[in-house]
Amino acid sequence: MNQSIDLSTLKKTTEQKPPRIVIYGAGGIGKSTFAADAPNPVFLDIENGLDGIECAKIKIPSWEALGSAMLALQGQDHEFKTVVIDSIDWLEQLIHKHVAELHGVKSVSDISYGRGYGESLVYIERLLSGLTRLRDEKGMTIILIAHDQIKRYDDPMGDGYDRHQLKLHEKAGAKVFEWADAVLFAKTKTLTKSSQEGFKKSVKAIDAGRVIYTNDSPAFMAKHRASLALPDEIPLSWEAFISNVGQR
Repeated sequence: MNQSIDLSTLKKTTEQKPPRIVIYGAGGIGKSTFAADAPNPVFLDIENGLDGIECAKIKIPSWEALGSAMLALQGQDHEFKTVVIDSIDWLEQLIHKHVAELHGVKSVSDISYGRGYGESLVYIERLLSGLTRLRDEKGMTIILIAHDQIKRYDDPMGDGYDRHQLKLHEKAGAKVFEWADAVLFAKTKTLTKSSQEGFKKSVKAIDAGRVIYTNDSPAFMAKHRASLALPDEIPLSWEAFISNVGQR
């Protein structure tokens, strides 16, 4: 029997859950530092790239180790407010290795008809679902760190072009992008200054600091949900990010 619903009791509500963030860019630009400044973070450290950063971390050498860490965060009482995957593309490599071992082959690409990548996507989906549960049930902010790659984007409404994208297999990258509340592209901002000496014109590049871009562009993929209301560009720091939420 269907349970009746009294529509007259429904009221408008506003709920702002902790964000699920993907931050990506070149190695060494400051993605891990950004995450380390989030509220009381714990890093699931796959990349071993946290030297010099004071933080709580759990070493993740395998997919099984990741599962154990996720169960601990879900089932135990703790004071961590943020969970950081460092990095999601290195984790994808662990997943590929795990799937290849299950099939008794050296590489996930050796599994016929691309089935290995399809099976790997199931593990990515399982991870994202577990992270969302941590957000919903434990009130944790989620940060996935990723590297970038420049790949050709085939625009169905025009000519194709190269752009910065997540360094993930195509379907995994699309799934992570769809799942996230914010995908932030971290980059050193470069300005140019022109000078004229006689008939010779020169252009000098000037480092204008490190920034994160929050909206999609032909040059890079990025986004944020309307509820975050971020400006298009902010300094590369957690303080700048969180202070700009809702400020657009």
